[in-house]
Amino acid sequence: FCTLLWHTANMKQQFGSFFNKPVEELIEIEGDDEEYFKEAGLDKGVWKSIGEGITLRVDEDRVGGYVFLNHGAFGRCFKCLLEVSERWRALQRDQPLRFIDRTLLPSAVYSIRRLAAYLHAAPTSLLLFPNATYGLNTLLSNIAANTHITKALIFSTTYGSVKKMAHHYLPTVTQIDVPLAAVKAWAAPQDVVRWFADNVLPQVDSSTVVMLEGISSNSAIHWPADALAAATKA
Repeated sequence: FCTLLWHTANMKQQFGSFFNKPVEELIEIEGDDEEYFKEAGLDKGVWKSIGEGITLRVDEDRVGGYVFLNHGAFGRCFKCLLEVSERWRALQRDQPLRFIDRTLLPSAVYSIRRLAAYLHAAPTSLLLFPNATYGLNTLLSNIAANTHITKALIFSTTYGSVKKMAHHYLPTVTQIDVPLAAVKAWAAPQDVVRWFADNVLPQVDSSTVVMLEGISSNSAIHWPADALAAATKA
């Protein structure tokens, strides 16, 4: 139902559908949401109906007294998100061809635009993935195939699947121990940056990728990822 559109004049291959503009053109549309809906040929009523009446009720999502912000190996997905996803599936079931040809791709691009605005990023710098593992696999496989990167630095607190991916794609992987005593001594982000500068940066060169996390999954350490990334690049 989705097709690759060939422009023979410039031999440019684009991804789109028979009805909508190619994704590369959709993501370049400037202006506010109203302008995007108009230019993309996307029915604004669809998005209004999907979100109508949906509210986050934290008390309904408690498990053992806790509310989990992420949905992974534990914790339930928010009920409001399940309701939204079911509405999208119902919309697809009503008219599969119309949904795929006229709604799916411009809606995906609209989601990217909204996420980019929240992150203060360019829409062209974002991609939607089914899950984080899929995205990291894509990133690391591309790094291994298309860059000069041959080494990865990971931490003892790094999520297990990330460790496995690093070992799978890169020939050299070094794990840096994060002692509990050091973590307890971190009273401010600057303390983490200093520890990072002393224990990690000496092992970094132009052939190294450093696997940073915002919050370590198993230990709940809050890493100041932006500051550490800036220190690594410097």
